[in-house]
Amino acid sequence: MDNNEIFTKEYRFLTNKYWTEYIKNCQPLPQQLPFIRPVILDSWRRSQRYGVDQNCNETALLSPSEIDNILDSSQELIEVSHSYLLHLAEFIRGTNFVLALTDQNGYVIDIVVEDSGIKGLMRQTNLRIGSIRNEQTTGTSGIAICLATGTPIQIWGEEHYIQSHHTYFCSAAPIFDVSKKLMGCLAMIGPQETAHTHTFGMVCTAVDGIQKEMQMRVINQQLSFVNTQLNDMIQALSSGVILLDEDKRIVHYNDNALSILELPKNLKLQDKYVGDVILTSALTNELWDSSVNNMEITLETYQGRSVNVVFTSVITHGLQLQAKNIIFIFEKQKRIHQLVRKMS
Repeated sequence: MDNNEIFTKEYRFLTNKYWTEYIKNCQPLPQQLPFIRPVILDSWRRSQRYGVDQNCNETALLSPSEIDNILDSSQELIEVSHSYLLHLAEFIRGTNFVLALTDQNGYVIDIVVEDSGIKGLMRQTNLRIGSIRNEQTTGTSGIAICLATGTPIQIWGEEHYIQSHHTYFCSAAPIFDVSKKLMGCLAMIGPQETAHTHTFGMVCTAVDGIQKEMQMRVINQQLSFVNTQLNDMIQALSSGVILLDEDKRIVHYNDNALSILELPKNLKLQDKYVGDVILTSALTNELWDSSVNNMEITLETYQGRSVNVVFTSVITHGLQLQAKNIIFIFEKQKRIHQLVRKMS
């Protein structure tokens, strides 16, 4: 059912009637109420159980030290989400909406507000960084239901549990990390008379972008870890190692490669064409076209030095089979011969 069909005058009249009868008068709620959305009724019931004061005008606020701790623990979520809040703010400027970001416990950790018209309502209900918007504290709201159920929701006027929140309209969507753990919630809040159903899609789209960016951060962190592990493994090898991309440019190497080739220790080989370091005449077509194992060859460096090595090349292919990567592994012949004599 479309939200325009839900939030009719009849629905609002009945919602206000039921709110007055059961919430204001503190009467037990029945299992069902005609026309009232089950998700709202369930939240009202939980709010009663939590003992939320429906007449409270100002919701709870964290202390300055508590706010600092919450912001520190949510730093990554704030960093990723803030640009999305700013982008959304450009679209809703002039509509008297405010954008609020909470953590998984309902603590407001970021706010973007462009219009002065909403600021009076924000002061009235204490909506600011450090305020608490979970069901246990403020009862039924878009943020509270979103965090309690883990699903996006739109909530209008009299559906809110606290009476001072009846002036609000809210679209909220949960934010999950890559392991599907709830991280927080993004909400677009405004006066109910300016409500529009398209805000729901805007919030959900922004959250989708936030989650994808969080996922990319995790992937980049994992790749960075893998690269560090790879570098440590390559550096631990006694042999010289040079990794080349399909254009024969050096993408990785270890310190022993410089030592064996008698090159300066501070020489940077990254992104250099291998032919500018090792004369290509020393590398036969066989080494480029197919893998070889323990071949004794002489490598000539750009400095004019000749080094006799036992050479192995390995050709690998990435996800795109036409992309060829080459790994050179080499050791001085003298050292290999010494090892062979010891073993014989």
